[in-house]
Amino acid sequence: MTALPAPPVGLVATDLDGTLLGPDHTLGPCDAAALRYLGRAGVVRVVATGRSLHAAQRVLDRGFPIDYLAVSSGAGILDWRAGRILHTHRFEARGARRVADVLTRFGVDFMAHSPVPDDHRFRFVRARPSNPDFERRVGRYDEFATPWREGEEGQDPGGGVDGTREACQFVAILLPGETALFERLRAALPEFAVVRSTSPLDGRSLWAEVRPPGVGKAAAVAWLAERHRLDAERTAAVGNDYNDSDLLGWSANGFVVGNAAADLRERFRVVSPNDAGGFSDVVEAVRRDGGGFARAAAPAEG
Repeated sequence: MTALPAPPVGLVATDLDGTLLGPDHTLGPCDAAALRYLGRAGVVRVVATGRSLHAAQRVLDRGFPIDYLAVSSGAGILDWRAGRILHTHRFEARGARRVADVLTRFGVDFMAHSPVPDDHRFRFVRARPSNPDFERRVGRYDEFATPWREGEEGQDPGGGVDGTREACQFVAILLPGETALFERLRAALPEFAVVRSTSPLDGRSLWAEVRPPGVGKAAAVAWLAERHRLDAERTAAVGNDYNDSDLLGWSANGFVVGNAAADLRERFRVVSPNDAGGFSDVVEAVRRDGGGFARAAAPAEG
Protein backbone atom coordinates (compact mmCIF):
# COMPACT_ATOMS: atom_id res chain seq x y z
CA MET A 1 0.00 0.00 0.00
CA THR A 2 1.41 3.39 -1.00
CA ALA A 3 1.92 5.77 1.92
CA LEU A 4 0.03 9.04 1.76
CA PRO A 5 2.23 12.10 1.29
CA ALA A 6 2.91 14.18 4.38
CA PRO A 7 0.66 17.23 4.67
CA PRO A 8 2.30 20.64 4.19
CA VAL A 9 3.42 22.40 7.36
CA GLY A 10 1.74 25.68 8.27
CA LEU A 11 3.30 26.28 11.71
CA VAL A 12 6.86 25.86 13.02
CA ALA A 13 7.55 26.08 16.76
CA THR A 14 10.97 26.27 18.37
CA ASP A 15 12.50 26.45 21.80
CA LEU A 16 14.78 29.46 22.34
CA ASP A 17 17.89 28.90 24.48
CA GLY A 18 20.02 26.01 23.33
CA THR A 19 17.89 25.56 20.20
CA LEU A 20 17.24 28.70 18.18
CA LEU A 21 19.79 31.00 19.82
CA GLY A 22 23.50 30.27 20.01
CA PRO A 23 25.57 30.15 23.20
CA ASP A 24 25.90 33.96 23.06
CA HIS A 25 22.08 34.32 22.97
CA THR A 26 22.09 35.64 19.41
CA LEU A 27 20.37 34.40 16.25
CA GLY A 28 22.71 32.99 13.61
CA PRO A 29 22.44 34.26 10.01
CA CYS A 30 21.24 30.93 8.57
CA ASP A 31 18.50 30.61 11.17
CA ALA A 32 17.47 34.25 10.70
CA ALA A 33 17.15 33.62 6.96
CA ALA A 34 15.08 30.48 7.64
CA LEU A 35 12.67 32.44 9.86
CA ARG A 36 12.29 35.14 7.21
CA TYR A 37 11.67 32.47 4.56
CA LEU A 38 8.87 31.00 6.67
CA GLY A 39 7.37 34.44 7.10
CA ARG A 40 7.31 35.05 3.36
CA ALA A 41 5.69 31.63 2.89
CA GLY A 42 2.89 32.54 5.31
CA VAL A 43 3.97 29.91 7.85
CA VAL A 44 3.22 30.71 11.51
CA ARG A 45 6.45 31.10 13.52
CA VAL A 46 6.30 30.39 17.26
CA VAL A 47 8.97 30.59 19.95
CA ALA A 48 8.03 28.53 23.03
CA THR A 49 10.46 29.25 25.85
CA GLY A 50 10.86 28.64 29.54
CA ARG A 51 11.99 32.26 29.91
CA SER A 52 9.72 34.83 31.47
CA LEU A 53 8.41 37.61 29.26
CA HIS A 54 10.92 40.03 30.77
CA ALA A 55 13.83 37.63 30.19
CA ALA A 56 12.72 36.87 26.63
CA GLN A 57 12.53 40.57 25.81
CA ARG A 58 16.14 40.91 26.92
CA VAL A 59 17.29 38.76 23.98
CA LEU A 60 14.51 39.32 21.40
CA ASP A 61 14.12 42.78 19.89
CA ARG A 62 10.79 43.99 18.52
CA GLY A 63 11.84 43.15 14.97
CA PHE A 64 12.67 39.53 15.79
CA PRO A 65 11.11 37.52 12.92
CA ILE A 66 8.40 35.53 14.73
CA ASP A 67 4.63 35.76 15.03
CA TYR A 68 4.00 34.43 18.55
CA LEU A 69 5.91 34.01 21.79
CA ALA A 70 4.91 31.51 24.50
CA VAL A 71 6.66 32.35 27.78
CA SER A 72 7.19 30.50 31.07
CA SER A 73 6.65 27.22 29.20
CA GLY A 74 3.14 28.13 28.10
CA ALA A 75 1.92 30.23 31.03
CA GLY A 76 1.44 33.15 28.65
CA ILE A 77 1.05 33.57 24.88
CA LEU A 78 1.76 36.83 23.05
CA ASP A 79 1.08 38.13 19.59
CA TRP A 80 4.67 39.22 19.09
CA ARG A 81 4.18 41.76 16.32
CA ALA A 82 1.21 43.42 18.02
CA GLY A 83 2.82 43.22 21.47
CA ARG A 84 -0.46 41.91 22.90
CA ILE A 85 -1.02 39.16 25.46
CA LEU A 86 -3.54 36.68 24.07
CA HIS A 87 -3.78 34.00 26.74
CA THR A 88 -2.51 33.35 30.27
CA HIS A 89 -2.65 30.59 32.90
CA ARG A 90 -2.24 30.66 36.66
CA PHE A 91 -2.80 28.34 39.61
CA GLU A 92 -6.00 28.36 41.55
CA ALA A 93 -5.26 29.33 45.17
CA ARG A 94 -5.86 25.82 46.51
CA GLY A 95 -3.58 24.27 43.91
CA ALA A 96 -0.78 26.74 44.57
CA ARG A 97 -1.04 26.05 48.30
CA ARG A 98 -0.75 22.32 47.73
CA VAL A 99 2.30 22.63 45.46
CA ALA A 100 4.06 24.94 47.91
CA ASP A 101 3.31 22.62 50.84
CA VAL A 102 4.65 19.56 49.00
CA LEU A 103 7.85 21.31 47.92
CA THR A 104 8.34 22.51 51.50
CA ARG A 105 7.78 19.01 52.87
CA PHE A 106 10.43 17.65 50.49
CA GLY A 107 12.91 20.27 51.72
CA VAL A 108 13.84 21.66 48.31
CA ASP A 109 14.75 25.20 47.27
CA PHE A 110 12.07 26.74 45.06
CA MET A 111 10.54 29.85 43.53
CA ALA A 112 6.87 30.74 42.92
CA HIS A 113 6.58 32.97 39.85
CA SER A 114 3.90 35.63 39.45
CA PRO A 115 1.46 35.40 36.52
CA VAL A 116 2.35 36.83 33.10
CA PRO A 117 3.33 39.62 32.39
CA ASP A 118 5.06 39.75 35.80
CA ASP A 119 6.39 36.19 35.59
CA HIS A 120 9.95 37.44 36.11
CA ARG A 121 8.99 38.26 39.71
CA PHE A 122 9.08 35.45 42.24
CA ARG A 123 9.00 34.61 45.93
CA PHE A 124 11.53 32.03 47.01
CA VAL A 125 12.12 29.51 49.77
CA ARG A 126 15.70 28.63 50.70
CA ALA A 127 15.62 25.17 52.28
CA ARG A 128 19.15 23.79 51.89
CA PRO A 129 22.43 25.03 53.34
CA SER A 130 24.13 24.87 49.94
CA ASN A 131 22.69 25.02 46.43
CA PRO A 132 24.92 27.08 44.10
CA ASP A 133 22.53 27.05 41.15
CA PHE A 134 19.63 28.26 43.30
CA GLU A 135 21.77 31.05 44.75
CA ARG A 136 22.96 31.98 41.27
CA ARG A 137 19.38 32.36 40.04
CA VAL A 138 18.28 34.38 43.06
CA GLY A 139 21.32 36.62 42.65
CA ARG A 140 20.78 37.12 38.93
CA TYR A 141 17.19 38.30 39.48
CA ASP A 142 17.75 39.90 42.87
CA GLU A 143 15.65 42.99 42.10
CA PHE A 144 12.64 40.78 41.30
CA ALA A 145 13.10 38.18 44.06
CA THR A 146 11.34 38.28 47.44
CA PRO A 147 12.00 35.71 50.19
CA TRP A 148 9.21 34.03 52.10
CA ARG A 149 10.09 35.10 55.65
CA GLU A 150 9.04 33.57 58.94
CA GLY A 151 5.98 35.34 60.32
CA GLU A 152 5.12 37.44 57.27
CA GLU A 153 1.87 37.03 55.37
CA GLY A 154 2.36 33.96 53.20
CA GLN A 155 4.01 31.83 55.90
CA ASP A 156 1.70 29.64 57.92
CA PRO A 157 2.12 29.22 61.72
CA GLY A 158 3.21 25.64 61.35
CA GLY A 159 6.25 26.57 59.30
CA GLY A 160 4.85 25.45 55.94
CA VAL A 161 4.53 27.79 52.99
CA ASP A 162 1.15 29.29 52.20
CA GLY A 163 1.01 29.37 48.40
CA THR A 164 -2.30 31.18 48.12
CA ARG A 165 -0.73 34.18 46.45
CA GLU A 166 -1.06 34.14 42.67
CA ALA A 167 1.49 32.06 40.77
CA CYS A 168 1.83 30.84 37.20
CA GLN A 169 4.48 28.21 37.97
CA PHE A 170 6.85 26.90 40.62
CA VAL A 171 10.49 26.09 39.90
CA ALA A 172 12.31 23.78 42.33
CA ILE A 173 16.08 23.72 41.82
CA LEU A 174 17.64 20.35 42.60
CA LEU A 175 21.30 19.38 42.69
CA PRO A 176 22.98 17.68 39.72
CA GLY A 177 22.09 13.98 39.59
CA GLU A 178 19.00 14.20 41.82
CA THR A 179 16.82 12.42 39.27
CA ALA A 180 15.30 10.14 41.91
CA LEU A 181 14.24 13.17 43.96
CA PHE A 182 12.62 14.69 40.87
CA GLU A 183 10.66 11.48 40.28
CA ARG A 184 9.47 11.49 43.89
CA LEU A 185 8.29 15.08 43.52
CA ARG A 186 6.45 14.23 40.33
CA ALA A 187 4.79 11.24 41.98
CA ALA A 188 3.69 13.43 44.92
CA LEU A 189 1.96 15.93 42.58
CA PRO A 190 0.12 13.74 40.05
CA GLU A 191 -2.61 16.30 39.40
CA PHE A 192 -0.16 18.91 38.08
CA ALA A 193 2.28 19.16 35.20
CA VAL A 194 5.72 18.45 36.72
CA VAL A 195 8.39 18.76 34.04
CA ARG A 196 12.12 18.22 34.17
CA SER A 197 14.54 20.71 32.64
CA THR A 198 18.29 21.32 32.76
CA SER A 199 19.53 24.50 34.38
CA PRO A 200 20.42 27.13 31.76
CA LEU A 201 22.81 28.61 34.34
CA ASP A 202 25.23 25.79 35.15
CA GLY A 203 24.07 23.24 32.55
CA ARG A 204 23.99 20.46 35.18
CA SER A 205 21.47 21.15 37.92
CA LEU A 206 18.01 19.67 37.56
CA TRP A 207 14.97 21.93 37.65
CA ALA A 208 11.47 20.70 38.41
CA GLU A 209 8.92 23.02 36.79
CA VAL A 210 5.46 22.65 38.31
CA ARG A 211 2.55 24.12 36.34
CA PRO A 212 -1.25 24.05 36.48
CA PRO A 213 -2.86 20.99 34.87
CA GLY A 214 -2.69 21.01 31.08
CA VAL A 215 -0.19 23.88 30.84
CA GLY A 216 2.96 23.40 28.78
CA LYS A 217 4.65 24.17 25.52
CA ALA A 218 2.59 21.61 23.61
CA ALA A 219 -0.69 23.03 24.93
CA ALA A 220 0.37 26.58 24.04
CA VAL A 221 1.37 25.67 20.49
CA ALA A 222 -1.77 23.53 20.04
CA TRP A 223 -3.84 26.56 21.08
CA LEU A 224 -2.11 28.65 18.42
CA ALA A 225 -2.46 25.91 15.80
CA GLU A 226 -6.20 25.74 16.43
CA ARG A 227 -6.35 29.53 16.16
CA HIS A 228 -4.95 29.14 12.64
CA ARG A 229 -7.10 26.09 11.87
CA LEU A 230 -4.17 23.69 11.84
CA ASP A 231 -3.68 20.31 13.51
CA ALA A 232 -0.51 18.60 14.77
CA GLU A 233 0.03 16.95 11.38
CA ARG A 234 0.64 20.38 9.86
CA THR A 235 3.23 21.51 12.39
CA ALA A 236 6.96 21.08 12.98
CA ALA A 237 8.79 21.60 16.27
CA VAL A 238 12.40 21.70 17.41
CA GLY A 239 13.94 21.67 20.89
CA ASN A 240 16.90 20.57 22.96
CA ASP A 241 15.81 19.76 26.51
CA TYR A 242 13.37 17.67 28.51
CA ASN A 243 10.88 20.50 28.88
CA ASP A 244 10.48 20.43 25.09
CA SER A 245 9.42 16.76 25.10
CA ASP A 246 5.67 17.39 25.21
CA LEU A 247 5.88 19.74 22.24
CA LEU A 248 8.14 17.44 20.24
CA GLY A 249 5.87 14.48 20.90
CA TRP A 250 2.72 16.41 20.00
CA SER A 251 3.95 17.70 16.64
CA ALA A 252 3.99 15.30 13.70
CA ASN A 253 7.47 16.59 12.82
CA GLY A 254 9.59 16.65 15.97
CA PHE A 255 13.30 17.50 15.74
CA VAL A 256 16.11 18.05 18.24
CA VAL A 257 19.33 19.94 17.69
CA GLY A 258 22.61 18.06 17.92
CA ASN A 259 23.41 19.44 21.38
CA ALA A 260 20.21 17.95 22.86
CA ALA A 261 20.26 15.38 25.66
CA ALA A 262 21.28 11.91 24.45
CA ASP A 263 17.94 10.21 25.17
CA LEU A 264 16.08 12.95 23.25
CA ARG A 265 18.38 12.37 20.30
CA GLU A 266 17.27 8.73 20.35
CA ARG A 267 13.57 9.66 20.23
CA PHE A 268 13.48 12.46 17.65
CA ARG A 269 15.08 13.35 14.34
CA VAL A 270 18.44 15.07 14.88
CA VAL A 271 19.73 18.15 13.07
CA SER A 272 22.87 20.28 13.53
CA PRO A 273 23.64 21.87 16.93
CA ASN A 274 22.16 25.23 17.85
CA ASP A 275 25.38 27.06 16.99
CA ALA A 276 25.59 25.45 13.54
CA GLY A 277 22.24 26.27 11.94
CA GLY A 278 20.10 23.53 13.47
CA PHE A 279 16.86 25.46 13.01
CA SER A 280 17.59 26.12 9.33
CA ASP A 281 18.25 22.37 8.95
CA VAL A 282 14.71 21.71 10.21
CA VAL A 283 13.24 24.12 7.67
CA GLU A 284 15.25 22.52 4.88
CA ALA A 285 14.30 18.98 5.99
CA VAL A 286 10.58 19.81 5.97
CA ARG A 287 10.89 21.52 2.61
CA ARG A 288 12.95 18.72 1.04
CA ASP A 289 11.86 15.48 2.74
CA GLY A 290 8.48 16.25 4.27
CA GLY A 291 5.32 17.81 2.97
CA GLY A 292 6.86 21.23 2.40
CA PHE A 293 5.17 24.40 3.58
CA ALA A 294 1.81 26.03 2.92
CA ARG A 295 0.33 29.31 4.06
CA ALA A 296 -1.68 28.97 7.28
CA ALA A 297 -5.29 30.10 7.40
CA ALA A 298 -5.78 33.54 8.91
CA PRO A 299 -6.83 33.42 12.58
CA ALA A 300 -10.26 34.35 13.78
CA GLU A 301 -10.58 37.73 15.46
CA GLY A 302 -10.14 37.87 19.24
